Amino acid sequence: MRTRTAWISMLLWCATLAMANATVQPTGILIDPDRTFARAAQAYDDGDYAQALELYEQMLQAGYDHRALRFNLGNTLYRLGKPGHAVAQFRRAWRDAPRDADILTNLGHVQRQAGAIPHQLSLFERIWSRLSPGEWATLATIGWWGGTLLLATSFHDRRRRQGLRKAAACCGALLLLAAPGVQYWRSAGSLREAVVVGAGYQAKFAPLEGAQAHFDVPQGTLVRVREEAQGWVRIALNEKTGWLPRAACSMVLADGTPWRGSGS
Repeated sequence: MRTRTAWISMLLWCATLAMANATVQPTGILIDPDRTFARAAQAYDDGDYAQALELYEQMLQAGYDHRALRFNLGNTLYRLGKPGHAVAQFRRAWRDAPRDADILTNLGHVQRQAGAIPHQLSLFERIWSRLSPGEWATLATIGWWGGTLLLATSFHDRRRRQGLRKAAACCGALLLLAAPGVQYWRSAGSLREAVVVGAGYQAKFAPLEGAQAHFDVPQGTLVRVREEAQGWVRIALNEKTGWLPRAACSMVLADGTPWRGSGS
């Protein structure tokens, strides 16, 4: 009975976790998401990109958010000549599916077309970003509850005690592997990532229009926002930092929620 209860608790925990990571959160605005999505896709296929953009944004305003929606919205914005905004949408989709080949291909293509400066990832960042936040959280949950269940069972089953404890140790190893991945995405969520959405911007040494230019920041480049001051943002790009007008940036995530600067 204790074993059955533990398994039920584990399943309930996983279900709660899956719900917490769901990306579709209706706000109560009455639209038919399937029909609207299909109409937007048809408008895109017909070359009516303005109509497709309007329909996709209606879905976002209604609270429907999913990587497929963000991906299609990125394609639409690219067709409308807004590569910086397209990169922002592809990046939002990438966070939910970091191994998705279509997202990676289109994101890379748009950035190359725009001449964006690539973000240099460390070895550990490349490892931890291979799985999505939900995938790391699921592995950590399985490692924790699986190890706890197996270890508890080993105290009551002497015949299989050694095997159960070895299995519990494997679950512990899984937890140790997944914990840094969970922490990586938590840290990434607190970092204010932005995309430069206009062409011809130069990061300056100070948040002043007449300040000396420090380095070029092409459209579509991913940067990290360190601070804001009177309509300016201090950004970090690889090893450099400088100031850009806030209107030049579209935030990918800010405190876990989509945000757009006045230039979006």
